[in-house]
Amino acid sequence: MDNPSLEGVELKIGWAQKHLDAIDATIGSYFAEEPYMRVREYDPQHGQRLAGIRMLKTPPTNLALMIGDYLHNIRSALDHLAWQLVIASGREPTSRTEFPIYKDASIYEERTSGIAIKPFVTEDIRTLVESTQPYHRGNDARTHPLWTMHCLSNIDKHRTLHTASIWIERGERFTLGARPGTEDIVFFFQGEPSESEMDVQIQTALSVSFLEPTYLLGRPIVRQLGESLKFVREDLLPRFEPFFD
Repeated sequence: MDNPSLEGVELKIGWAQKHLDAIDATIGSYFAEEPYMRVREYDPQHGQRLAGIRMLKTPPTNLALMIGDYLHNIRSALDHLAWQLVIASGREPTSRTEFPIYKDASIYEERTSGIAIKPFVTEDIRTLVESTQPYHRGNDARTHPLWTMHCLSNIDKHRTLHTASIWIERGERFTLGARPGTEDIVFFFQGEPSESEMDVQIQTALSVSFLEPTYLLGRPIVRQLGESLKFVREDLLPRFEPFFD
């Protein structure tokens, strides 16, 4: 049996970072091309002049593939970790060895009792694996970085490519919202800002968001993916490093 090692795990995490950097750069280039036009219209119903933007171009379609590559690497980094934890426990991993991710404690107990890594690792490792589970956040479990990563990964693997869409921050900046993915809607600013004020507001209000799961709607993609990477690299992995000294 090989000696346990985190080398493969760290390489996977590093490769996920490269994909995240590429996603960030692609979105940056997309916005740098100003995929919108500024519009000024008159609203005869209310007797107001309105300033806004109309989207002209959707985000690049290759973002979906780049997101899938990121998700594959960060999720498989955890499965590589599970494999090495079994070896560190003096056991042989199996074809079903994986790192469990659950947002419900009862389902975690039911589904990990005889599979994954639970029966094949030491008590200390079992306790640590359990401590990372999203269900510890209670009602906020579905926004846990591991759970969102797990859901996004399953969507990419089993259902469809991720659709990235323009998202306009609403509230103070805009008087109208729009269904994400719709290019024909004009987003109007409150008041009638100058051209320079419009530029500043546009830059801070536009982002690219996932369309599903719906509870992530409006969350910038790079920020959302970055949270999972940060959690794995800075919170989860250090807990297990003592088993590889």
